[in-house]
Amino acid sequence: MASHPAITAREAYHRGDYLLAERLFRSLCTREPHEPVWQLDLAALLITLIRYEEAAEALGVAAHYGAGNPDTLRQVALCYFSMYRSGEAKRILSPAAAQGHLPSVLGLMQVMERQGQLEETLELLEQTLRRHPGHGELLLLRAQVLAEGSGAGQARPAGKGGTGSANVTEGGLAFAS
Repeated sequence: MASHPAITAREAYHRGDYLLAERLFRSLCTREPHEPVWQLDLAALLITLIRYEEAAEALGVAAHYGAGNPDTLRQVALCYFSMYRSGEAKRILSPAAAQGHLPSVLGLMQVMERQGQLEETLELLEQTLRRHPGHGELLLLRAQVLAEGSGAGQARPAGKGGTGSANVTEGGLAFAS
């Protein structure tokens, strides 16, 4: 029995056979053009290959067809963020975050924090923590933002962000400061 093309494409991607993976992902995008997951998979591959303009095209299609799904849009935003396009990431995350979609709120705060908007990030964090007290990811992000704002143990005003790098993981953004 033959494997589903998506499984085969993902297997090729994980094996490092990027030519085969790209061919198979593009085939899936052609066969099911309204399915944003194939565009996201293709974009992730293109980001790996540092082909950002092509990845941005695939992300645009995924955002268009995934417009009603905040989880899809969050993945689109994470891909934009991994390409150092934080403005696009914020634009994609903001509507769902404004409606209270917690993963989008978290992603938006992470983007803001990386942009050095520590004061604004803390304000949104405190509002969100009032609605979701004790939420582990929120508490962790708050500790990270507070530590970044204080430097090496010396208090300094919020808004003086540090540096760090972002990585896209299966669960979302992971930062190394």
